[in-house]
Amino acid sequence: MVRDELIPQVEREYPVSKGRAGRAIAGLSMGGAQSLYIGLNHPERFGCADVSDLPWTEIDFDYDLARARDEIMPRVEESAHA
Repeated sequence: MVRDELIPQVEREYPVSKGRAGRAIAGLSMGGAQSLYIGLNHPERFGCADVSDLPWTEIDFDYDLARARDEIMPRVEESAHA
């Protein structure tokens, strides 16, 4: 919904920067967890993910940090140079 509907609508209706360098995603509590997930899984769309009051008990940090390092960060670096 955010990626396929909200972003295109905002870009049509408001004078916003297009592209990842001008776009961030943020959330509070469970919305923060979703923002982190969306931001890390779509580095080509978001230059920043801001998370507040994350529900720490919901996250497997060993898995998530290893996945971020091994799978997601190479995509972030690749999209930054594209």
